[in-house]
Amino acid sequence: MKRQFYGIAMMLAALPALAEEAAPPPRIEADPTALIVSAVLFVGMIGGFFFYVWWKDKAASKQGGEE
Repeated sequence: MKRQFYGIAMMLAALPALAEEAAPPPRIEADPTALIVSAVLFVGMIGGFFFYVWWKDKAASKQGGEE
C-alpha cells in the first residue's frame, strides 16, 4: 500500500515539470465607459445618502425634537 501511495505521489509531483507552457491570453482593450458610469453612480448615491440624512436632521431640528 505504501508503495502505491509513494508511486502516485511521485507521479503527481512530476506532472508540473512535464506540463507544456500555456500560451498567454490575448490582450483585450476594454472600454472605460462602464467603469466611469459605475463610479459616478457610486459617488452620487453616497452623496444622495448624506443629503438625505442632512435633510432629515434639518427637518427634525425645525420641529424642535431631536431623535
